[in-house]
Parts: sequence; structure tokens; C-alpha cells
Amino acid sequence: MDCLRVTETLSALRDGEIVSAEDIGAAHVHCATCAGCATFAATLKRLDTLPTPHAPEALVERIIARAATEARVLREMAAENAAALAPAAPAIAGAPVAEAPRRRLLPSRVGGSWYFRPASLAAAAVVLLAVGVTAVTLMRPGAATVPDESASLTGPADGDTFGAMADSSAPEASLSAERASSDATAAAPDYVSFDGSVYILDGPAVDASSLTTVGVVATSLGEDEAPVERHAYLSARDREALLVKLPDGTYLRFSPVVRTHGQDRFVLQTGAAITAFGMWPTLPDGFIVPAGPDGSPSFQLFGHDDMGVAIYSLTTGRITTGFAIAPGTAPDDPAAGNPGWTWWAPAD
Repeated sequence: MDCLRVTETLSALRDGEIVSAEDIGAAHVHCATCAGCATFAATLKRLDTLPTPHAPEALVERIIARAATEARVLREMAAENAAALAPAAPAIAGAPVAEAPRRRLLPSRVGGSWYFRPASLAAAAVVLLAVGVTAVTLMRPGAATVPDESASLTGPADGDTFGAMADSSAPEASLSAERASSDATAAAPDYVSFDGSVYILDGPAVDASSLTTVGVVATSLGEDEAPVERHAYLSARDREALLVKLPDGTYLRFSPVVRTHGQDRFVLQTGAAITAFGMWPTLPDGFIVPAGPDGSPSFQLFGHDDMGVAIYSLTTGRITTGFAIAPGTAPDDPAAGNPGWTWWAPAD
């Protein structure tokens, strides 16, 4: 078990989540030989010994007293507004309704704060007061109450506002499914492969001097024809690029598809040769395609690259030979659109 898995296991155990006895035992064995993880485990234990924080009693009492004053002011304001609106009521059923007299915003100073008396502001203040009183109740030691178990945990009734909010996740799930479906059928960028690495077309080569022949690339490029072996070159002035020679003597420039982890560069690999534009790279030979999103049985979660994308190592827990990326990355990711898992090896 690696350090990341150990910290996840110990954290889940402290949070009351279900953790297998096998994982707990493996985590303890790891901590016996890893100083960093042992320190992490000791820190979790110390957290349980810290006293429960409480608000100072004097502060709580002052807040409660202030809330009571606010409530009294609001009651007086409501009574004044009701009295002001009373003349507007028709004396006889069916009589025309007289326009209520227009009232100025009359400020009132209570306890060092200014208040305005219209009913709309009073209603808003009542809401704020309710929130404040609830917060004070929760701040008092021992004031927390157990939620009503009779409340439904299966979801709100039809028409409930919270139901509409919960259902808002459904369109996101639908969009994710549509995106996955679209990615599965979309054509890949203009890729070629050379020596197992994947390169993407940049355009015509600006400088094709000082070239060194490195082999051939079998590709039809963007033409509707069978793949043709084309000479590939490296440039002494442009060491990053792979130059592919066309029949008319010109060259196309291809750049390696890369991503970084800890500022180290990793290049996209492919098992099956990419012989035409629009083909997606595949996992190298010998890799078992993962059966689920966790990467098993070939991979396990290792961490994240410099773009924050989850990366998966081999089951050895190391990335010295490379790492895998799951499908479904963002549109600006180097692996965007690929419907399958990809493998990235350290750049030379």
C-alpha cells in the first residue's frame, strides 16, 4: 500500500466510513516503516484529544439580548404598518378602494442602528432575525438538537423547491453522457505515431535545414488512400519536432503530445500504429484495458498531474515508467476526446 492509499484509509477510518480490516492492517504495517505516514497517523489521534470549541458565554448572552431587542422593534414596526394601512380597507363591500396614503421612509434609531419602517423592509428583517436566532441557538453549548427522524430522507415531494434543486444535477449527468457518447464517435486530431510516441500536426515546417533521418512514418495523412511510408527527420535547430517529408519535397512539422507532472514531461504513447488522421492512440501492448473507472485491474490512482487531472500508476504504485489517464478529460486537455484510456511515458 502506497502513501496516498494509507492517508486515504486512515482519514476514512477516522471519519467513520467503512474500511476493510485488510486495508486497516496494511495501513498500519506501512506506517511502521514510513515516518511520514506515521506522523500523519499520530496527528489524526491528537485531533481526537482536542477540546470541543465553545463560544464564550458572555458573547452568546449579548447576541441573545440583541436579538430580543431586534424582535421587539420589528413587532412595533409591523403594528405601525398595519395601522397605517387600515384606512385603505373599503368600509362597505364593493365600495371603491381608496388609495393608501403614501408614507415617507421614516428612520428610527434603536441601540445605535438605523432602521426603516416600510413593511417590505420589515419582512426582510424578520428573515434575517430568524437566521441570526438559529445561529445563536447552534452556538450555545449543548444547544444542538437531533434532526426530526420523521422527515423524509428519500427526497422532497413534488413541486418542492429543494426537489427542483436536486433535479438540477440530472441535466449535468445527461450532458456528461452525451459528451461521452460524442467523444466515443469523434475523430481524433491529426496524429501520426513514431517509435510508439504520438505526434500532432503543427503545419508546414518553417525550417527544414540540418535534418537527421530517424526512420519512416507509415501514414496516409489526411488523404483517402492506403498508408504510405514517409521519411521522418529530426532537426538540429528544432529538436522538439518530427518532420515528415511529402512527395513534393516539402515537410510537415509534428510536435509530441505531452503533459507534465511535477514539471517532468510525459509523452502520449500508442500500441497500435496510427496510420491515418482521425485515429485514436491505444494503450501499449500488454496492458489490460480497465474494466471500471478506478483503473483496475491494470492501474491504481496515484495522484494528479500539473493540470489537476487524475493520473493512474501501474499496480506497483510508481510512475517511473509512466502513468495512465482515464477518458473524459476537459476540452483543453492533451487527451481530450479520446474515448479510451491513454498511457504517457517519460520524455527522453
